[in-house]
Amino acid sequence: MAKKSINLIVKTQAETTVVHRARKFLPIAAGVSIFIFITVFVANLIYINANLAAFKLSEAEARSIVKKIEASTETEATYILTANLVSKLNTILSSDLNYTNITGEIFGLKSDELKITSVNIDENGDISLAITVDSVTTLDEFVRILIDKEERDHKFNNIEAHGIVRDKDSKYILTVILKADKSLLQ
Repeated sequence: MAKKSINLIVKTQAETTVVHRARKFLPIAAGVSIFIFITVFVANLIYINANLAAFKLSEAEARSIVKKIEASTETEATYILTANLVSKLNTILSSDLNYTNITGEIFGLKSDELKITSVNIDENGDISLAITVDSVTTLDEFVRILIDKEERDHKFNNIEAHGIVRDKDSKYILTVILKADKSLLQ
């Protein structure tokens, strides 16, 4: 048998100039692209870390401000309450009503055995008295004087006693509601 030779190497075709340039340029372009990507990525990491520190600082400042606000809310509530009370007192003091005449008439009735624990007077002359009395005699005398002032002097009218209770110390506790004459309001 005779030997035959077979050529398995394919003849190469000549590269075009575009392919030749692409083989030279594409590895350089890939390297530059990777370098730009890594540079941008590192720059982003640095930027995020710098802003993260600023964010944590802002967050810590916000927490400290919230703690200061929480600490001062009780004081603020006290200031608001005081301002409201002063406003209410200013309204009372600037009103044209003169409560001195009414309270003078009421406190003129007071004896040692009679204690007026609270007095509420409104603009219309409606008066509410919380009273503690040591004995029935003193209570009777107080009621008699009020009735006398109603009938004779016409200083008070519509006198009503509510909630008469005897406590464990044998004292009488009651609420007296009456209306003052308009002349006492001037």
